[in-house]
Amino acid sequence: MSQPHPSHPVQPAHRTLQHAGLGMVLAASLSLTLGCASMEQAPATLPAELRIVPPEVAAQQACKEHVQQPAPPSYPAKARAEARSGWALVGFALDGRGTAQQPVIVNSSGGAEFERAALEALAQTRFKAGVSAPACRLVFDWVSVRRVR
Repeated sequence: MSQPHPSHPVQPAHRTLQHAGLGMVLAASLSLTLGCASMEQAPATLPAELRIVPPEVAAQQACKEHVQQPAPPSYPAKARAEARSGWALVGFALDGRGTAQQPVIVNSSGGAEFERAALEALAQTRFKAGVSAPACRLVFDWVSVRRVR
C-alpha cells in the first residue's frame, strides 16, 4: 500500500467520523464531486469537515472533466464492517476509446482493500470517446459517518 506523503497530515482512516444530523452513512464516491454510492443514500456532497482526502491530494486530480459514466466504488466489506474510512488516488492513461489504461495507485490511506476497490471502480468508469491523455488522476473515497446525539 502507498503511504501518504509526510508533509501533510491525514486523518486516521480507521476512525469513524462523527457528525450530528447525518445518521449512519457509509458513502463511497468518485472524486468528491461526482456522486455517492452507499447502502443508505448519502449526501451528494459531504460537509467540508467530513472530507478525509487532503486538499493537496484532491488538487492532483486530472481528467475528471472527461468522465462520462462514473462507476461509484463499492465499499469493501471488511472496511464497512469495521466502519473504516479511506481514499485512493489512482493514476492512469485514457486510450481514446473511453477506457482507462495502465492504472496505478499513486497514494492512498486506509488499507489495500480501498486500493483494490478504487482500481475496480476505475475499470468500470467510462470516459468520453476520442480523448487520449497520458497522465490522468482521480480520487476515490469512502467515508463512514456515525450520528451522535
